[in-house]
Amino acid sequence: MTDASIWLAVGTGGAAGALLRGIIFRLLERWSSTDAEGLWAELGAARSTVIVNILGSFLLGCVVGSAPIPSGDSSDPILAFWVTGLCGALTTFSTLCADAIGLARRSGRAHVAAALVANTLLGISALVAGLAITG
Repeated sequence: MTDASIWLAVGTGGAAGALLRGIIFRLLERWSSTDAEGLWAELGAARSTVIVNILGSFLLGCVVGSAPIPSGDSSDPILAFWVTGLCGALTTFSTLCADAIGLARRSGRAHVAAALVANTLLGISALVAGLAITG
């Protein structure tokens, strides 16, 4: 494949992933702002980051688990679309960091720890679940 097809796949996947993340954030914030209680309510915007990171990790596990070629092969446009593009744009470490700072300022260390643990443990669990389903 040509470099152009890889870049097109990454760009297209990235646009789709970013759009999907934006939609999920807006929907979850609308739903969560009216019905949330306890820690879920106190996490604020960080709860959306948790959800997209879990979803993206699960999707990544499904894609990698069903790929006919090794997951490290960056020359396949289909994997470039899904792994680097869509999953890369859907999940976000930078937003997780920003959420952690915001939570620390608003709610304290316990809420920061809850968000970080949820993203890490649930994200890895979702990735393993995706691999298990497809592999």
